[in-house]
Amino acid sequence: MEEIVLTNGELGGDPEVRKSEAKEAANLIEAKVHFGDFAEGSLRDDYKVVSYLETIIKSSKADVVYTLSKTDRHQDHRNASLASISASRVVNEVYEYETPSVINTFSPQMYVNVTDAMKVKMSALRCHQSQSMRRYLEVDAVEGLAKYRAYQAGLHGKMAEAFEVVRVVWQ
Repeated sequence: MEEIVLTNGELGGDPEVRKSEAKEAANLIEAKVHFGDFAEGSLRDDYKVVSYLETIIKSSKADVVYTLSKTDRHQDHRNASLASISASRVVNEVYEYETPSVINTFSPQMYVNVTDAMKVKMSALRCHQSQSMRRYLEVDAVEGLAKYRAYQAGLHGKMAEAFEVVRVVWQ
């Protein structure tokens, strides 16, 4: 599994601390993390970002891509989503996931039971201590959202994540 962090995080704290936290979280979920080092707050859906993402997608031979929602309140998250979708044009499955910071137009078409993975996910989120004041990383909000999505999906007493389907091509 590959994880990509596009910005260097300088507006939200020390970039080296944030990289260390991301590496620790990636280790917990057994992912390799890539750092784009683009300036935080001004990420663009442009050739430079799309090419960076496309290089990683091609080299990893990804057949599924998960990206942030284009309905996220954070401008870097929205632009990362758009750039990811462009970079994934030859990938068969592309999904947008939600965070607690998406606006109310997020309309999921797919729900996944993540009950068994929630303990590890929460541990990975807790690695980002320098970002604990961010609403989209609040553990209670993430757990609450997972319970709500499970309820919507008819998975009572479980946890679920919801996705907007960008593209699915089954061969």
